[in-house]
Amino acid sequence: MKNPVLPSLEPLLSDLRYVKINEKRISELAQEIAKQELKIPEWREDVFPDKDDKDTINFFFLGNTINFASYWIETVAKKTAHPDYAWNFLMFAADKEHVIKYLQKTKKPTALRSLIETQLEDADIKPFADQVLTAQSWYRGNDGQATENIFGEMIDAILKGKNTAEEAMRYAVERINQTF
Repeated sequence: MKNPVLPSLEPLLSDLRYVKINEKRISELAQEIAKQELKIPEWREDVFPDKDDKDTINFFFLGNTINFASYWIETVAKKTAHPDYAWNFLMFAADKEHVIKYLQKTKKPTALRSLIETQLEDADIKPFADQVLTAQSWYRGNDGQATENIFGEMIDAILKGKNTAEEAMRYAVERINQTF
């Protein structure tokens, strides 16, 4: 089996605006490595091994973080009959005190920088909170809702055995490309 790491990174490497360096994580990783007893490497080993294993994943993905997100920005429609009520609700929902209550119930990552450290202490949300400052929306097309639906249909097709994972993903890619 060919290692999927490099092909999966090729679209990102062609457009480096998606690559962010997490200096804090690099420092943490260096400190972790410094504590370990490392074997002398076999210099003839391939840089990209033929298959993934735990060590490959840890090496490539802990130190080289690339995060993608799916998020929505709430607004008030220009034609609403009650713009003041709508804006007041959004201001209420964005208030830090109310955001804390919402996040505690939903276990979703925060959009407020001031709450990231608190979420990093919660094991359930930490993996997501750790990505908040580096996450970017991957989708740049014209119909986000259609794309969300396509992903749902792709997952259902795989789970129900209608398509192999590869078939379902190829079909989803074709359909998503039509939304650009």
